[in-house]
Amino acid sequence: MPRICIVSCVSQKVDGPVPAADLYVSDWFKKARAYAETHADRWFILSAEHHLLTPTDLHKRYEKTLIGMGAAERKVWADRVLTQLLAHLAPDTEVTVLAGDYYREYLVPALKAKGFAVRVPMQGRKPGEQKSWLVNPHAQHVERFYDLLDDLSAKLGGPRNLGECSGRDKWPERGIYFFFEPREARHFRRDRLRVVRIGTHAITADRNSTLWGRLRAHRGTSSGHGNHRGSIWRLHSGAAIMRRENFAQPATWLHKHVTKAEKLLEKDMEWRVSDYLATTSVLWLDVDDAPSPQSDRAMIEKNAIALLSQVDDVIDPPSQRWLGLDSVRDEIARSGLWNVNHVGVPYNPVFLDVMEKRVRSL
Repeated sequence: MPRICIVSCVSQKVDGPVPAADLYVSDWFKKARAYAETHADRWFILSAEHHLLTPTDLHKRYEKTLIGMGAAERKVWADRVLTQLLAHLAPDTEVTVLAGDYYREYLVPALKAKGFAVRVPMQGRKPGEQKSWLVNPHAQHVERFYDLLDDLSAKLGGPRNLGECSGRDKWPERGIYFFFEPREARHFRRDRLRVVRIGTHAITADRNSTLWGRLRAHRGTSSGHGNHRGSIWRLHSGAAIMRRENFAQPATWLHKHVTKAEKLLEKDMEWRVSDYLATTSVLWLDVDDAPSPQSDRAMIEKNAIALLSQVDDVIDPPSQRWLGLDSVRDEIARSGLWNVNHVGVPYNPVFLDVMEKRVRSL
């Protein structure tokens, strides 16, 4: 897939003769240019005066901005830019837009209406936060990950509510799942939910579980009962509920082996956990490779968890009300994920290429 990037040119006012391009453009533009040159096959410059420019046209100095234009004039400007841009775009081109609201307001919807995949990775960030993002590979990888989830969601028709899932739905035999909670939004994109759990199944040769089988273990039965010893997520959720609400019972919740009588005392908490998890929603990626620690499923799961759980550089921190903050496991509370394995370890961004290939093939 060809990738282009379009960047708005933000100039600094300089007295005297027109200086060299790399001296008069703003620090923001320099960082945006470096990003575009690294991440795109080609890149262009949005100019209020000259509409669409190539990098070789950067010497065309001007003071005009879109801010002083009315809506009708900005619409005419965007139409002109679109016409110029279409001459450079193949049908499957992905367009990344590094520009402010006035530059995007008519241009982005027009590009989407033409069927192009459009990314606006710095949406919601203030200028200083944008500059930080432009030099932070981790933040860029997180944004790419969520862009891929948006693509996956579009192909699946959106996430599915776990409480409404059943074995009658069409599930792939094997896959990776990504869970969201209804009030856990991303930090800079409040209109987007953040991932709270990532998982897969059957990654060793002696395991033959299915994707739906793993999701059903998390959900519990259709009547609301469940077995937290068959779902680590249920176990951690129940323990967090008890810790938050100061429940002393059931005292056996974290025990591996219990009697039938003790298990009966856990029934009410199993119901509580089922109610909690029933509100979550899930996306899944069909990856039907053989069970193996070297499978694409295992590789994507491990690196996606590691990517989102870099505790020294938290991109999307959990809300203060998130239940996981009361987890008995520090890995969960610190990472914002209902995961323990692979939390905080280094990640290999190559997994995003593998994940993208899998999403595109659906």
